[in-house]
Amino acid sequence: MGTPNQPPYGQPQMGVNMNMQPNQPYGQPQVGVSMNMPGFGVNMNVPTQQPYGQPQSFGQPQYQQQPQMGVSMNMPGFGVNMNVPPQQQYGQPQYHQQPTVNASFSTTTTTTTSGFSPQPQMSSGALAQQIIAACRNASFDNDKVKAVQTYSSSQCCPVSGADLVTILNLFGFDNDKVKALTQLKQTNNIGQMSSTEAASVLRVFGFDNDKMKALDLIVTCIYDRKQAAETVVSVFGFSNDQSKARTCMLTH
Repeated sequence: MGTPNQPPYGQPQMGVNMNMQPNQPYGQPQVGVSMNMPGFGVNMNVPTQQPYGQPQSFGQPQYQQQPQMGVSMNMPGFGVNMNVPPQQQYGQPQYHQQPTVNASFSTTTTTTTSGFSPQPQMSSGALAQQIIAACRNASFDNDKVKAVQTYSSSQCCPVSGADLVTILNLFGFDNDKVKALTQLKQTNNIGQMSSTEAASVLRVFGFDNDKMKALDLIVTCIYDRKQAAETVVSVFGFSNDQSKARTCMLTH
């Protein structure tokens, strides 16, 4: 349809097309609508709906089609194209690709003990071996005390609990044992030890009074003194001395 005299402004041109496909059983007509304007175009193809009750071709899946619409606009130096996909009908399979996230984790395991970190057992040091050798060659406790003073004053090599037991057992009297232990304490030559090792050191002494003196010297070197205080307390024979030992272990 057209008019003989076109106005200055272009009128839209519209056409309707209908196609039948005779080979398809119960073919439905395809209807197309097109509209053209200067610099602007709209195309829409609308497939007709299948009537209810019509048989479908055997073995062929049937899907309801939605109208496809495209819009294009052309202007000097400017162009826009837009395609609007139809909405999926209910019953259509939906596929959504989920993003894949790769993550790596490093796990650090930390072991926490109840208030203290066990110290590794110290092997026999040079100072301990020198003192042991000198004390075995000496006949009197007085000479043994001098040997401890001589070697401990010239070097710093903390003596382990086991070596401390060996050294003190070389003395005959508790008084001289206390002197040797005092010398090692003053020169920072008493190493870290457990409550079990400290109990072995205290058993070298025969009387609770001397055991308490020894405990006062080594208590700060017992790294688990607050957690295992009763191990040391059990070394004392009298309840009064046990109470003192417990207080010493828990307050230092």
